[in-house]
Amino acid sequence: METIYKINHALSDIRNHLQRIEERLNVSSREVGGWLDHQDICKMLNISKRTLDHYRELGLIPFSKIGGKVFYRESDINAYLNNHITQKKLKKTGQRSAAVQETR
Repeated sequence: METIYKINHALSDIRNHLQRIEERLNVSSREVGGWLDHQDICKMLNISKRTLDHYRELGLIPFSKIGGKVFYRESDINAYLNNHITQKKLKKTGQRSAAVQETR
């Protein structure tokens, strides 16, 4: 029983260590000029890799390709999102809803 406890404890330590490494890598990759790969973008936008590929093929999102690996500037992704903000309008008055006005 003690052996199982030691193994579980060791696995927990390894998992925690790997999470810290992953966090450091994510932070450092964003610090280097704001370039992100498809995993970062898919996670950020909650979309599949195929959807991201489709956006790229349509020319919706600028990218750079180095040795077969595609990178995106974080500023380009933010600009794309900012350009596609939709606002809900009230039916009778045509004014923006109070919830939208509060967020601005």
